[in-house]
Amino acid sequence: MTIGGGVTVSVAYHAIPDMTMISTRDIIDVARGITRAIDIPLIVDFDDGGGNPLQVRQAVQLAEAAGIAGVMIEDTNFAYPKHTPPKELGNVMRFDDNHHLTRDAAVQRVRAAVEARRNPDTVIVARTDSALISKDEALLRMRLFAEAGADVIKPTHFDWEDAAEAVEASSGVPVMMVPIRFGSATREEREFALQSGVKILLDPVPVSYAIYEAAIKTLTELKETGMVDADYSGTAKTVQETIRYREWGELAVRYQASDAAS
Repeated sequence: MTIGGGVTVSVAYHAIPDMTMISTRDIIDVARGITRAIDIPLIVDFDDGGGNPLQVRQAVQLAEAAGIAGVMIEDTNFAYPKHTPPKELGNVMRFDDNHHLTRDAAVQRVRAAVEARRNPDTVIVARTDSALISKDEALLRMRLFAEAGADVIKPTHFDWEDAAEAVEASSGVPVMMVPIRFGSATREEREFALQSGVKILLDPVPVSYAIYEAAIKTLTELKETGMVDADYSGTAKTVQETIRYREWGELAVRYQASDAAS
């Protein structure tokens, strides 16, 4: 399971744009509640990891203490917002190419994350946005991140048709790819990834925006008509099963105090 710094923490929890306004501690606060509720690994989008290598080290160790199984670290400089509003709302935000760290600074950030681990099973995902500069720069950084000890390489903005080159550049380290759109990877992209040896496909947007759309439609209906026509009994049953309602109820009965005098 993954949570995104932008689509989840910025938008859902703080109602602000994904424009580098949240911190790693904000992300950890959200993740901590999730790790308590699930029994599968959670990987979080840590953006710039806090900034410099010392901050990255601290962030990784705080993540481990919160039960987080893996973190994604970018080669971005948050002195400049990496996203800016689209020219027309309803489209994907624009990505600027002036926010990249130097190669060496990016490698040191990955190295700091790798060396900070206290749990050898903690996964370090090294993300590069440098395909915005050039494909060659992205391939070079992928190779350098693999050499620095990253467990997964995530080339963002990288053409899916060139996925095989990303896999080769990563020198055996698994590659993760993600579409940049308000939806899932297309069938064609999935086929490119499968044939190229990409190990992980990340689709962070569809679930979140499906939830947002449902909430907006329901609130609008309630505001305009004073009621909601839908019956959510089926959904309620699924939610109750998910939160282990029956199990907690049985525990409540077990611990119920007796009225009899002791």
